Amino acid sequence: MYRDEVPAPIANTTLLYAACSACLMGLALWVFIVEAPPFFSDGWSEQTMVDAVSSGTISPGLSNSSKLAYLFDCRVAMTSFTGRAQPTSVHQAIASRCLSDADSMTLVSPQFAVAWHTGALAAAMLQDWNGMNERLRRAYDNGRYELWQAELRVDLVEGNADRIEPDVWPRHLDDLRLLLRYDVGRLFLVARYHALPQLRQRIDLLVFDLADPDRIRFQNMAARAEKERLRLNGR
Repeated sequence: MYRDEVPAPIANTTLLYAACSACLMGLALWVFIVEAPPFFSDGWSEQTMVDAVSSGTISPGLSNSSKLAYLFDCRVAMTSFTGRAQPTSVHQAIASRCLSDADSMTLVSPQFAVAWHTGALAAAMLQDWNGMNERLRRAYDNGRYELWQAELRVDLVEGNADRIEPDVWPRHLDDLRLLLRYDVGRLFLVARYHALPQLRQRIDLLVFDLADPDRIRFQNMAARAEKERLRLNGR
């Protein structure tokens, strides 16, 4: 054997390592391509999100983080001012796509509460009221104590109050009770308290069941918000 010849076992091992490295690099690139698009939307305008969801430029990845980012994009595309201003055909196409993707997520992960909510929202956009109510039930079952998900559900229910089935209402009231116990939830409700008369009536009935500190805290926050609103309106 000449000095510059590489023994066959060493050469084969080197080739094997090179092949494995190439495979790993390819896998990493594939994962990046699948996972990254929903995260790129951070900082996008509403119009860009609407276009990305409607065109299929973005899609949910494999990780929960990627799926959460995609579901956020879906909610913006469906509920933002820009999204609602789209032609009916575009708006329905967005809702249909988000519904299908959300349902695919819950099929794999039945406890993925925010996917149930996004599916319920999409069903409402498509006027599938039975589908909305059924997905809402599953969202309550799997995300009962999550404040941020309670906020999402409250907006959906209050926005479609005439389509909510009787057995869903007690769960909605539970969401309101949960939000009334924490400042972040109170701030969310205060912002809607003076604007939505029906929600205000529901809250007024619930606050008297709260502990005195919680009741007084909310009432003071609501009074300050109303005073500020009147000041801004020049009253």
